[in-house]
Amino acid sequence: MEHIHTLLYLVGAGYGVSLVPATLEPAKRPEVALVPLRESAATVELAMIWRLDQQSPVLHRFLDTVRAWCKERP
Repeated sequence: MEHIHTLLYLVGAGYGVSLVPATLEPAKRPEVALVPLRESAATVELAMIWRLDQQSPVLHRFLDTVRAWCKERP
């Protein structure tokens, strides 16, 4: 999360613009405007990594949830 604060500082100092997650709202700086995107076609590449020998039921439920979520997206 540290790099996000650096990014906010740089944008606030006038060094450009950036796309950031909406969850950043609580950390915004007064000199920075967070503008929601409407009907965005932006995509995010998602990758996951885990140990193959991991038998945690929580992990496997999480993986199932992510896989189902990904199938719902175009």
